Amino acid sequence: MSNPVSPACNGSEIAGSQRPDYARPAAIVVGRRGFNTRFLAPGLTAAAAATIAPIGRALAQTAMSGLDVSGGLGPSTSSSPTGGGGHTKLFRLVAIPHAGQTVYEVFEFGCPYCRQVNAQVEQWGRTLPHGWTFEQIPALVGPAFLPMTVIYMAVVAVDPNAVPAFMSKSFALVQDQHQPLSSYKTYIEAAHDVGIDLARLKVAATSPRNKAAVLRARAIAAGADIRVTPSLVIDGRFAIDPNNADGNYGLFFQLADGLISQAETNPSNPINSSSSLPAPSSASAGGVATGQ
Repeated sequence: MSNPVSPACNGSEIAGSQRPDYARPAAIVVGRRGFNTRFLAPGLTAAAAATIAPIGRALAQTAMSGLDVSGGLGPSTSSSPTGGGGHTKLFRLVAIPHAGQTVYEVFEFGCPYCRQVNAQVEQWGRTLPHGWTFEQIPALVGPAFLPMTVIYMAVVAVDPNAVPAFMSKSFALVQDQHQPLSSYKTYIEAAHDVGIDLARLKVAATSPRNKAAVLRARAIAAGADIRVTPSLVIDGRFAIDPNNADGNYGLFFQLADGLISQAETNPSNPINSSSSLPAPSSASAGGVATGQ
């Protein structure tokens, strides 16, 4: 099944699951991308293709046996950042256990804006205050997003240093070469192309540790009610997406900094989602970015 990116980016049905909306960056110029008739990267050799195909089939059958991710979160009722009474909703209050002093960026490889701002997000993640952790996780909002999550988490376990290259390749395969977003083969091919040992990848993908990581990603997506990518889940208490900043990614990161400051100032007290926030804190380096 091919997966061309919709120019309107209003989300679409994929394998029975609702894709999150894509938050277009208002502060970044986006060029119109045409469809190339040739692949941007050389194709797989016959030997590599023969190796990847059976691994993909095996993972599809056994990697997450018994894992229920069938309950898609469904379409957002509104992408407007305004709430009742005309007050701007700066964030959503959520309750993600065991996520203190952690920022999760929730993305998916079919989202053109996740791809476009990925380097900025990674750079921002390295500026978190001391003691905070930054992690990028796929938006596991339904079965179509299980393959990307399984393989991504396995790559993190096998070779964290290869994660940026793996992400770049996966974005290209899905968005430029129109490889199926919901296929294990797409992400195994990406792993192969960036030099990850596929035998180790298969072992990691089918391990109990990887299943726990995938379940964690599912719990975060469900608990934060992810409807838009990219999104940030902060301290297990706050969830934001660029719509909360009218698509301005500069303001989006400032809002995130303000919520981190609020979390450090009031570690246990909730705040109103329409209240004003303190100025962003002066963050010292010390955050740990998964895959860096």
